[in-house]
Amino acid sequence: VEVLFEIQQFLSQTPEERTAKETAVGIRLQYYVSVWDLIKQSNIWYGVGSIDFPELFWKVNEKMGGVQKSLFSNPHNEYLYTLATKGVVGLVLYLAIFGQACRIAWGKTDNVQRVGLLMFVFLFMLSITTNSMMIDMEEGHFTMLILLIFLAPKSLDLIKQK
Repeated sequence: VEVLFEIQQFLSQTPEERTAKETAVGIRLQYYVSVWDLIKQSNIWYGVGSIDFPELFWKVNEKMGGVQKSLFSNPHNEYLYTLATKGVVGLVLYLAIFGQACRIAWGKTDNVQRVGLLMFVFLFMLSITTNSMMIDMEEGHFTMLILLIFLAPKSLDLIKQK
């Protein structure tokens, strides 16, 4: 409830008011507004590309009165990042990965593995609304390794049988 209140309060402010307080939530909301503006300006089907994104993102953010460039160039929302850099086509393909993970999880015969994998995918998809695992490589690589272990094909089942 407090998050919705903060978002509503943020959106009702002028750009100057939005950037006056540099809180973690305020900066992320500013990034979301900036990347959404970039998405509206770009090719919605294919995006702006990963190489051009940082420069374009900071130009839009600065025009909106956002914070100065920092060490990272991402909106801290992987869905928005993927939509901006890869467009609708890329976002659909990216979401298909999670759809496939859920499909494989549903087919697991072990209840712990099935529920664990479904929860893992859900929590991961929730976490990337406020961060980007593609850019934050250490966390992203760790997450993908865990996902691969969960999704391991029948070869692990063969090991169990021996």
